Amino acid sequence: MLARRGENTYFGALKSPSGNASVRIGGRIAAVARRPHAPEFDRVGPDLELLDEIEKATGGTRLTAPRDLASLPGRGSPQPRSSRTLLLVAALALFLFDVALGLLPRRPGVR
Repeated sequence: MLARRGENTYFGALKSPSGNASVRIGGRIAAVARRPHAPEFDRVGPDLELLDEIEKATGGTRLTAPRDLASLPGRGSPQPRSSRTLLLVAALALFLFDVALGLLPRRPGVR
């Protein structure tokens, strides 16, 4: 039995030996749930030693629950940054360097 939590919102746990479940309300599919892996792998569990090796090799962090994602740093902006400012500063520095070289007195006999 699913408990109603609000308009079109239900909450509950379903036990399904097949790994997939669908909830029908009034003959129409209202929700679908899928297991992330086959039920026979529930008792095997993850290879913690291999996960530790991967964590050490990559400098990453092992997540034990979905709530651990909140502690990870953000990925930054998906928009590429413009290099226009950097190129303008570099061009200005080269221009000022060229002007400074032109103002230096030249030694006689040197072309």
